[in-house]
Formats: sequence, structure tokens, C-alpha cells
Amino acid sequence: MSLTFTLLSAEDAERLSGLVERWHLAEGQGFDGPAARQYLHRVLGNDRSGHAWTISCEGIEIGYAILTFGSGLPGEPKAYVSALYVAPEWRGKGLGRRTQLFLADVARWLQIRLFAFEVESERKHARPFARPFRRSIPTSIHFGSAVA
Repeated sequence: MSLTFTLLSAEDAERLSGLVERWHLAEGQGFDGPAARQYLHRVLGNDRSGHAWTISCEGIEIGYAILTFGSGLPGEPKAYVSALYVAPEWRGKGLGRRTQLFLADVARWLQIRLFAFEVESERKHARPFARPFRRSIPTSIHFGSAVA
């Protein structure tokens, strides 16, 4: 299965907000539209805040990922996977794991050594993905090729 990650820009904030809302509601979660749009405009409008991508598989849009930046130790930039959503019908195929690897590659390419992926306690389907990625990324690992 071929995955495509499409980098979004500030002009895509409303579109991404619609995707986030649709998928939040499909998962039975609440959604604060104004707060989400403000957050997405901030992330998409400033490369230093983060980046977001839509995820497509075989030409079908199946989810999105948001990577935001902060700091760990003084002077140590840190990348956080703020959101990673794969539609339920596409889960269990390794696509979330491949998206994590793509995001880790982005962090490496940006020379960010600390990479965090946290899972909210009620998202049981995502828990297995969090543990292996709660570690520093060695600087000897270089940016890899796009995940195919």
C-alpha cells in the first residue's frame, strides 16, 4: 500500500479543521471549532510552530498528522506528534506506524533529537504505537527516504 503525505499550508487551515471536526465527531468526541481553527491557523501559519499533512493511501484521503515543535532541555528542540488520525476502516494495516516513521524522519531532517508521541488514555487502539517512540533520536540517524 502506497502512502502519500501532503504538506499543508496556512491556506489549508479551514479544510483541515473540517477534516478534524468530521473525524472527531465520527469517533464520538466533542469538537470546539473556534479553538481548533485558531490552533490550526497558528500551526500552519508558522513553520516554527509545526507542520501538518493529510495522509492518503492509494489516492484516498484516510487521515492527517500534526507535528508541533517545542523544547525539552534548554536549547534542545523537541517535536511532538500532536495529532495522528487514521480512519477506522484503514486501521490495523500498519499505516499509523508508517506515518510515525515518516514524522520521525521529518524530525531527523530538521535536526530535532527529541521526538514525542503521546496517547490519551481513552484511545486504546493507539497505545501500542506510543512506547517505542518515547526516546531520543540519535543524531547519527539521517533523514530517510519517504515512506512507501
